[in-house]
Amino acid sequence: MLIRKWMPLVIVAAVAAGVVATPAGRAEEKPAATSADPAPAADVGGLEGLVPDGAVGDEIPEQFQDAGFAKFVDLKALARALSDQDAGLALDVGLQLAEGERVLMRPHKVIKAATVLDLALRFAQAKGDKDTLARLGKAAVAYKMDDLAGRVTKVQALPPAVRATGPSVAIGTLTPDDVVNYAAYQKQILLARSIGDKEDLQALRNGLDDADLSPALKGQIAKDIDAALKETPDPKSPEDIEALRALAGAARDTNKGDVQNSVRNGWLAVAWGKEIDAFEYVKLVAAMATGTIGVYLADLARSSASTLGMSVVLQAVKNAGRTFGAGQFVCVAGIATYNHWKYIKVGGFKKKISGPNTHQPYIKWKRK
Repeated sequence: MLIRKWMPLVIVAAVAAGVVATPAGRAEEKPAATSADPAPAADVGGLEGLVPDGAVGDEIPEQFQDAGFAKFVDLKALARALSDQDAGLALDVGLQLAEGERVLMRPHKVIKAATVLDLALRFAQAKGDKDTLARLGKAAVAYKMDDLAGRVTKVQALPPAVRATGPSVAIGTLTPDDVVNYAAYQKQILLARSIGDKEDLQALRNGLDDADLSPALKGQIAKDIDAALKETPDPKSPEDIEALRALAGAARDTNKGDVQNSVRNGWLAVAWGKEIDAFEYVKLVAAMATGTIGVYLADLARSSASTLGMSVVLQAVKNAGRTFGAGQFVCVAGIATYNHWKYIKVGGFKKKISGPNTHQPYIKWKRK
């Protein structure tokens, strides 16, 4: 039975998300994954988007290699701390980095001790981890990090954090898919808040429009993301956010390469315009319909006009999808759409969460 097979995972996810309910029945059958979707390595009993943990994003990016710090710090441990949102492990890595900085008298070339210790503080505050807060306070004093010590003291003085109670949905409509989806989104919201990643929070919010979620869950998750956006300050160091995002495996996966290869297939050359998000898509379509060579199409026109002639480029752009002749060439313009997604760890598995699409105009040509 599907429900019995997945009940341990569902219970774990429900506890993590603060959700307690009785599933109404089996998860609905989902259509087969497309070629852009990484294939699951095992039968997941119908819970769409789950793959065994370890199948995606477990390698440390090459740019994090720093020979001087190799004997001081294990950045794979920091990747695990980010994925598991483990305040104690994040503190361990932060102290390793701090000791390396003391001995080498320089920071790691990509990630600083202060950044990781601040992450440990945020995780500990969110999860009410008193032991890690106490240890972090001692470490801040020992390493003479007065600002961090003051913030730890302020957090310790706060009343215990009130855990989220989960989505307000009727028990009869809550399925195993609902529970796992909510837990996955909650983990990603907490991670984005903890590393100060407002861009990722906004991407999650935008991606809800296309998410396969019940209306009640979608509304609850939207409220949670809006609250996190309001409470997350503007980033002081985008480089730190990018580093933590990369270590967490939070950089978006995309089918952009596959789509661009499909556009190029059988054609001599392709000129690309500006890649834009869903908010600007209507403006892009309007610019193409009127043949306006503005910010969206400037690079496209610059790269193609010398071969095709500007009048042909404008004609093709205004009539996307139609083929036009240009001397010894034929050309066609269009808009490529790219899908984006990420994987969030839930229990012993990773859940695929879709992000918002992006779009890019192009014109391609080949010899007649």
